[in-house]
Amino acid sequence: MTLHLRNCLSTSSSHKLFTKFWQRQIQAAYLSNASNVEEELGSIIRDVEEVDKPLGYKDKYFLASNHPGKVLSKVPLPDNLIKAAEAELKDALMKDLRKKADRLERHLRGRHPPPSDSVARELAQKYEEKFRKSSVNIEYLSEEEQIKYENDIVQKVMGKLKKRMYHWEPLKFSEESSRAYLLARLAPNYSSLVRIFTELRSRDPCFSPDTILDYGSGIGSTYWAASNVWNLQSIFEFVNIEASTIMSQLALRLLETGYKDDLDRLKRVSFRQFLPNTHLTKFQLVVSGHSMFELPSTEDRLNTALNLWKKTDNYLVLCEQGTKSGHRILMEIRSFLLDATKDLPDTEKGYVFSPCPHQVSCPRVEADDGTPCNFPVKYQSLLYNEYLTETLSYVVLRKGVPQNSEDLSWPRIVRDLQHKRGHSHCQVCTGEGTLQKWTFTKGKHGESGLYHIARKSDWGDRLPIELAKEEQEDETPV
Repeated sequence: MTLHLRNCLSTSSSHKLFTKFWQRQIQAAYLSNASNVEEELGSIIRDVEEVDKPLGYKDKYFLASNHPGKVLSKVPLPDNLIKAAEAELKDALMKDLRKKADRLERHLRGRHPPPSDSVARELAQKYEEKFRKSSVNIEYLSEEEQIKYENDIVQKVMGKLKKRMYHWEPLKFSEESSRAYLLARLAPNYSSLVRIFTELRSRDPCFSPDTILDYGSGIGSTYWAASNVWNLQSIFEFVNIEASTIMSQLALRLLETGYKDDLDRLKRVSFRQFLPNTHLTKFQLVVSGHSMFELPSTEDRLNTALNLWKKTDNYLVLCEQGTKSGHRILMEIRSFLLDATKDLPDTEKGYVFSPCPHQVSCPRVEADDGTPCNFPVKYQSLLYNEYLTETLSYVVLRKGVPQNSEDLSWPRIVRDLQHKRGHSHCQVCTGEGTLQKWTFTKGKHGESGLYHIARKSDWGDRLPIELAKEEQEDETPV
């Protein structure tokens, strides 16, 4: 497969480093082996302006480690948030609370959405047919015996369903369980959102939201993450939607403690139990973080997602833990919203901004190989006082139609890379909506810089390259 280097002469600030890197690599390559470069690159570098002096290997390697496709992978907690959490937990019996936090964490990782009615009916019918195949001939039973027989069938079916079907319940919080949630989930929830928001800011540096709606706000992780990335001192409105009064009270206490020297910034922060019915008020950023599992059915999830979509005039961010169930829920919503908005006016249409480099069905869903599309994030655990890694699945949808952006279709690395001596293997999701395995070698891709970029990239990063349009159908590894 042939790879194209991007036309990197964009004036966008987010591409300046990329432009400088490729200009210098081309100059260095021409000086070292002009004929080879002409054969290797040919016409795929377009309109290259005069470049600076060539860089040595060390400089080239350094720039590769900071290429514009890099995403934040390690997220520390801000000091004021740590102090606020410590103040909230200072009177808790930490030994017992840690056990409860551990149990809660295991429960959340193993969660599934509630089974649909159609699935329950299909499974019940299967068991009923199985139990009725017994040797009992009901024609020879008395009326009373037939009634007892039917009741026995019902009881057996219900017993099987209880054992085989996932027993879903929404989370219910007390003062104690809300503190356990704080200990277990504040750090990973916060870090996941910071990772998503940081990439959004990097790719859309002109975007700085004045109005934010957080659905299922919990203990306020979204406000802390958005404040870290955009600094919300001048925000016009931040609305938290949280059904649990106990969780909202905890979130408010964390904010008041963490920003005790700057309480004016909280005047525009409000809490509500339910989403507003009207769509007249629009928000520049709408977020639903780790909330869709709380809804009792697929229909409720899709209706809620559509409601949230109608409330944004720019970005909708949805994220869950990176489990198979979390990924499946998000892909249902992604597909539903793209389909629901495709015939609307351009201003109301939707497209995928991140993480997918394409607008078609998720290739992992199509492959049905039992693995989710997820990405790692390192977070500063309050529970274990060290950095741990969690996977997240997410989707960022944007209103409008895709602009002629050079980086929208950059391939994204979707699994951990394998580095060997002189070559690197990576699995990417491409702008065509396919999963492909690529190999970058020092001999073939060293001069162009692709090899060094691959060596310094991680799972979740985007590769600042594009496939040659005339050869995109060729799926031979690089």
